[in-house]
Amino acid sequence: MSSQDIAPSDSRFPVGLTVVPLEYSPSLCFEILEFKPDYIGKTYVNPSGKFELDITGANAHGGRNSVKLQNDGCITMDYSQLTPDTNYRLCAWVKGSGAANLQIEWLGLPVPKSDYSSIKLTDKFQRIILTATAPAGVKHAYLKFSTNKDGGLMWIDDISIEPVVIDPNAPLIDFETPLTQPGSLGKHYVNPSGNFSYDDSGANARNGIGAMKLVDNGRITIDFHDVIPGKTYQMTASVKGEGNAVGQLQWLGVNQRCDTKFLKLTNTVYKVLEFFPESDPLKNRAKDKALVIMDNLVLVNEISGWASFQKEKAKVQLLEDIDIFLGYLWIGKTQKWLNSVNYLIIANEYEKIRTGIKPITAPISEPKTPTITVLSNTEPKTPSFSLSNRQKQIIEFLAKNEKAQVMDLLAVLPDVTKRTIRRDLDELLELGKITRMGEFNQVFYQIK
Repeated sequence: MSSQDIAPSDSRFPVGLTVVPLEYSPSLCFEILEFKPDYIGKTYVNPSGKFELDITGANAHGGRNSVKLQNDGCITMDYSQLTPDTNYRLCAWVKGSGAANLQIEWLGLPVPKSDYSSIKLTDKFQRIILTATAPAGVKHAYLKFSTNKDGGLMWIDDISIEPVVIDPNAPLIDFETPLTQPGSLGKHYVNPSGNFSYDDSGANARNGIGAMKLVDNGRITIDFHDVIPGKTYQMTASVKGEGNAVGQLQWLGVNQRCDTKFLKLTNTVYKVLEFFPESDPLKNRAKDKALVIMDNLVLVNEISGWASFQKEKAKVQLLEDIDIFLGYLWIGKTQKWLNSVNYLIIANEYEKIRTGIKPITAPISEPKTPTITVLSNTEPKTPSFSLSNRQKQIIEFLAKNEKAQVMDLLAVLPDVTKRTIRRDLDELLELGKITRMGEFNQVFYQIK
């Protein structure tokens, strides 16, 4: 190293400098002079998109430097010190606005495989953690860190990856993974509610650094599925604070327990709705509607204990609620609160639910006392139908454009709801005026 390698005016360097060999560490803390595609230790690090090395010290978690990522900014690490079938924990400290996204892309496999994690960013540093198992035959992995492309801003510091041993006798949940909203921790769905907050200061943790703080009506509900009938269970937790700590086991029947896939879908919806403005009432309306849909899904899928007419009424309500909910998401997409990819993924899942529900062909009413009708010998007359002005407009539009989706017709008929247009299309289908093609989010209608 020559004397010109260090600028005397740079206050980051001490008066004396000692260079000593260091053992390789998987931690990346960005205490470097410049950040560009290059090796850092034994790991090749490739920043791309909009990124910047922040040396101000104001946005570092430890030390002085951190990296600022905006929009399409991304950091990719080529990590090769892997042992197949070993559990690894990837961790980074992040803050900013938008979302922090973490991905492990396993390479060298016949079929590509990835694991993901994502959290909402705040103005304070928090950990994002991803624990995953290296697949058999893996050669190396890309570790990717990014924020959302439509306005995301993230500072990232102190990245680490290390093998971890999963203790079979470890606590069910140790809160070492941040929990700021309902979501999955390992294989269990955890729903914090009321007045709660995640504390990763380390000052209030029994082991590690993570703990949950509950105040007043704060509550944590864990959906535990690994139950064996007839077996005795003991629930324990380590607690401290003021007042009383209450623990409860609520045993649920098979037909009462919510299907995990509906919980996961609702959890995903809640995550994307966090990007809607707090001041806009649409955010809470969409959340409430997602919960109503999940409740009705449970009722519709109930095996026994429900009269058929009640199930049919729930199906009618469910179809209406899905229409309204997807309309909420569509508004969020047009306002750029929800990106197109997330919209399509969620809309497809709800369209799958819609197609799995047996269509209702007549209004559902309460069962009535049957009446006897004397049939005449004359042939019944074929009922005649006249198209409404709205249906005529739909026919004219399809004749000009060959085919269209519901959203195309909404642009032509802005004064009606998507649910009304769907009802008109269903009637035209029954009359044989039009045909329907495709499925899920790629449904088109055309003249028959």
